[in-house]
Amino acid sequence: MKILQHKAFTDKILKYDSVVQLVDKYQLFLVDLWGVIHDGAELYDGVKNCLEELRAANKKIIFLSNAPKREKTTREILTKLGISSDLYDGVITSGEVAREYIISNKHDLGKKYFIFEEQESDLLFLENNEYKRVNSVSESDFILAIGFNRPNPSLEELKTTLCQSLRKNNPMICANPDLVIVDKKGNQSMCAGVMAKKYVKMGGKVLYFGKPHNEIYKKAFLMFPDIEKKNICAIGDNIETDIKGGNTLDIDTYLIAGGIHGYDLGIKHGEIPEYKRLLQLCDNYSVRPTGVLSSFVFTK
Repeated sequence: MKILQHKAFTDKILKYDSVVQLVDKYQLFLVDLWGVIHDGAELYDGVKNCLEELRAANKKIIFLSNAPKREKTTREILTKLGISSDLYDGVITSGEVAREYIISNKHDLGKKYFIFEEQESDLLFLENNEYKRVNSVSESDFILAIGFNRPNPSLEELKTTLCQSLRKNNPMICANPDLVIVDKKGNQSMCAGVMAKKYVKMGGKVLYFGKPHNEIYKKAFLMFPDIEKKNICAIGDNIETDIKGGNTLDIDTYLIAGGIHGYDLGIKHGEIPEYKRLLQLCDNYSVRPTGVLSSFVFTK
């Protein structure tokens, strides 16, 4: 099995107790939201203080999220959680990157789109442009995968629709490459990435937006073009997106191990896993984080 490598690649994954141990190494921190900053409902303990300490040290912070939402909406959610805009430099979401791709009119997608699952989503803003949401695949030019309005729907229920789309040779825009999310109680719910993965397996074309794919990182790098990659790190809880994306782009990565992979590693948020167990999980995904963190805290 080939492991994605970067300049600091090693089998040794360093363990860190606090972000304070990273503060002198990097100028720009690319930080995931769900699983690092909050649990889907509340901030994790110590997060706000950590952001305040990083800002006091003149560090740049960009939240990089696979949320299929507008960046404006995500900022509003952060404000409600108690994270004011002065504690970060930017928010980049997979939803915003997908929207920018669609409305650029450079890719011959067509103007009619079909969305899987009836749900409220701010990605329906496409209605405000020259794009029209249609009620059947037969009318559509492309399909938009945002997520599900049920925790774990049967993919067999969607198979008929996917087959119809495949027969039309419709491309799928996946606005969230994540496969699952985990709530504060440890319950998993499927994300749009599951739907996209099935469509690819059936032979369909999928355009992914979000981590680990390049476009979302390019947008982040353009915000601070003078900061070299060696001075940038990514912190996230998902090996398949946060860590893989960083490995591919040759930046250092730090895994919050008790997030989405907590169950697989036998730990809770705030805990460090057994090294051999962590290494095996990384091997399963062919990636390596630079280090592992118990949580996004700044304890001295």
